Amino acid sequence: SEEASVLGVVRAVVALGRGNLADAVASAARARDALVDAGSDAGRAQAGYAGALVQLAGGDLARADEAAAEAHAQARRAGHTMLGICARVLRAEVARRRGRRGPAAALVRRLSRVDGT
Repeated sequence: SEEASVLGVVRAVVALGRGNLADAVASAARARDALVDAGSDAGRAQAGYAGALVQLAGGDLARADEAAAEAHAQARRAGHTMLGICARVLRAEVARRRGRRGPAAALVRRLSRVDGT
């Protein structure tokens, strides 16, 4: 359900903040699994982003990039612009950690053109 997923996302982020990667991974997985058959694109995007963040913290760059790409696609479908930007920033960080600074630089250039008004 959406409520279980939101709770899982919050638990994952809190566990990550406390340095408990194992609990963060488990909570993010539960959040994702709660929306397998039902749930909104926004809910799936939030759960996917939490999963990507946890994978990045754990050093699994391939899974983090995959989860962030999926979260970005779901955020776009849901019209959740800010979450989409967050997913793109996370993907840029994955690229940076892989030694590829181009995607991060391109994203910064693109975001700097955005008019905040």
